Amino acid sequence: MPKEKFTFVNYGGSYQLDIQQAEDLRALENLDEPFWMATSAPLHQLKCDKKFLSYLDENKNQRILSTDIKRASQWILDRLSDYTFINDKNDSIKISQIDQTDEAGKKIAATIKVILKVKTKSESSVLTLAEVCEEIAQLDMGERSGDGIMGPDSTPEKFKGFITDIISTLGGVDDTNGVKGVNAGMLTSFNEKSKALINWHTHEKETIRVPEILPLDEKTANAHNKMLELKVLFDDYFLLCRTYSLNELLEREHPPFVCPDDVFESPEKLKTYMLAAPLAKPTLPDILDLTKPLNPQYIDKIYDFIDTVVMSVIPDFNYETLTEKQWIKIKNYFLPYEKWLESKNGSELDCLGLEKLKQYIEDDLATEMHELIVQDLKNGVALEGLQELEKLLLIQKNIIDICNNFVSFPEMYDPESRAMFEAGRLVIDGRIFNFNIPVIDVNKHAKESEHSGIYLMYSEVSAADPKDTFYIVTPVTSQRLGNLGINKRGTLYDIEGKQWDTKVLKVIENPVSLVEAMIAPFKKIAKLFSSGISKITSSTEKTLEKSFQSSITNIEKSVASGANGKAPAKAPINPAGLIMSGSLAFAAIGSTVAFIAKTF
Repeated sequence: MPKEKFTFVNYGGSYQLDIQQAEDLRALENLDEPFWMATSAPLHQLKCDKKFLSYLDENKNQRILSTDIKRASQWILDRLSDYTFINDKNDSIKISQIDQTDEAGKKIAATIKVILKVKTKSESSVLTLAEVCEEIAQLDMGERSGDGIMGPDSTPEKFKGFITDIISTLGGVDDTNGVKGVNAGMLTSFNEKSKALINWHTHEKETIRVPEILPLDEKTANAHNKMLELKVLFDDYFLLCRTYSLNELLEREHPPFVCPDDVFESPEKLKTYMLAAPLAKPTLPDILDLTKPLNPQYIDKIYDFIDTVVMSVIPDFNYETLTEKQWIKIKNYFLPYEKWLESKNGSELDCLGLEKLKQYIEDDLATEMHELIVQDLKNGVALEGLQELEKLLLIQKNIIDICNNFVSFPEMYDPESRAMFEAGRLVIDGRIFNFNIPVIDVNKHAKESEHSGIYLMYSEVSAADPKDTFYIVTPVTSQRLGNLGINKRGTLYDIEGKQWDTKVLKVIENPVSLVEAMIAPFKKIAKLFSSGISKITSSTEKTLEKSFQSSITNIEKSVASGANGKAPAKAPINPAGLIMSGSLAFAAIGSTVAFIAKTF
């Protein structure tokens, strides 16, 4: 029977929803986010089963939101008819506990039946999460992902070359891991094209006996290729000639050919400009005058084309002009040959050679590989059912704990427990700090927390392997500051009990207790006073040093003058000056003390 009343408990001064059993999860649907203690958390900060977190994080944004918690809670309540194992945080299941009133529940129940049968257990037996994970591992999900796509590295050795050739000629499809592979449709297409190409070449000799197909015998293919090289250029040139003819008819001016200013900046731009230019300057009527200058970029190809193709098609060609009608005649000359080539199905496989294609057909690799694809798809269906069952068991086991780390924080206020978002227990400066939170970017976190009003201590947590290093932040909120500060070392005992070495890297200074908060202003005054005295004595010391150095210099000069037989001009030392300079420091200090006393 649905629960009608829900319990709220005072944790740390705030009333929070107490989630102790599955029925309490129903309150989440109507509990607005302002009443949640946390509505979002990064995955790295939660000490919990990683696979469970991956099922919660459906959109893969590396964060768990309150909506993810609500969705998972409703999902598990809908899948089960008996919530006993949710309350017990159990990772086992019975078929009788599944709600089979919808298709999703029926599929999960069917999956449980299959696994129990494999394990030779009765349908009334309990199935554990470990047994489900064992079945998933046996499907060999490392290389085959159940999507029906076979890659070269996920199949037996004899198929590697076959799959590689299919991908290189027909292109591959990406599997769920982003690796190129071959699916059933591509395999069928390759097989059909291979047979068609072999058949085409088998009847090739009979077909080419028709004179229209190979009008130049064995030279036909070469001549056709040369025609294709210039086809677009000749078509564009004669189109340009017709445009000029139209302008003449309409008495319009021809647009000038303008050379861009940046053409001469590099050889690449020059080449591009010449390749895009017409074969020659357009003339009237539509002819290509071979006696006038031609585009230097194509002149050699044009004359070679005339010698090997035009003269064969038009024996009486005069080498002076090529008309558009003649050009059309040349193109039509090769039409039967082109249609014959178009009937060549599977031409994209020509590069593999007929012998290899015949061997693939003879070995019947396509049939064998098709069976692998079918089996992989079956594994995919089975895997999908197993993953759904694994999801159910993980959520059943962890949903109450995850809710108690978002909706409420009961473990954070319990000295004997540790919340999912805590890093462990820190021992430093002879004290124990139970509340420590992992952070990724110390500087970024410190900048965001500098106005928190709390003394925060950021530490590097390291082990023997540098790649295992991570960082934590520790709030210091009671007792005394003591010797805590930068470079202070300590030891972290994480939630699993592992021991780590720590070193304080950064602190945000704030009072750590009421007493320290009360004396903080006096500490600032003392620091200011000490700084002021230091500046005064430093200045006075420099003055005294300068005066003393001046006196020593005068003595040295007097001694030097006496040695040369000259009498000194004046006394070398001024005792009064030295006394006055020395007393300056005492006078300055005295006046500072008097000012502070007067102020108080």
